[in-house]
Amino acid sequence: MPGTPEASLGESGKIGSLRNRLKTGSATGQIYTKTLRERQDRIVREWTNDNNLPVIPESDFLAKWNIDKIKGGENRVYFQDNYAYKLNNLIYHDFSVHDFADRLIQSNNYFHDTAIDITGFALTSQGLRPLLRQKTVVVKDNVFSTKQSIRAELEHIGFKLIDLSGSRRIRDTFYPMLAQTMCCLMNTEYCVLSM
Repeated sequence: MPGTPEASLGESGKIGSLRNRLKTGSATGQIYTKTLRERQDRIVREWTNDNNLPVIPESDFLAKWNIDKIKGGENRVYFQDNYAYKLNNLIYHDFSVHDFADRLIQSNNYFHDTAIDITGFALTSQGLRPLLRQKTVVVKDNVFSTKQSIRAELEHIGFKLIDLSGSRRIRDTFYPMLAQTMCCLMNTEYCVLSM
């Protein structure tokens, strides 16, 4: 998939234009219904056409994904040429592409070296879902991040550690000023930072 300059992934770039276009037709704070999905999908299709981005059948992505079958809570992922390619299911955003685009902008503001780009959309049985590309950080000399080094770096860039000892969550959780969560895949050949 063609490369995109980092600046186009922020507030005033391609992802910002998607978020702004969806602002009037987004699912933010609304129950995701068939009517809302159809309206969102129509706006996304217009945006992809205006930006010369593909809308592909989900099966095209799954053909590449089926090799390794890497799956998290919200993404199916495959790696190619030092990039992670993802199909996001929007589950953490109440199926709102607007809210998802807003999170990507915030994530790209923090993590410039691993900025996430929307490269198109896949047509799934649940509607259009974003296709993403993110540069990976290759681990060198088998030196992996530790919990302490990740904590120090997150605090350095403005994240605050929230004490959740009284909650059901077991691990330390970081929240940046905008209350978005962040996670890191640790102890793998590739590390992909995202919020």
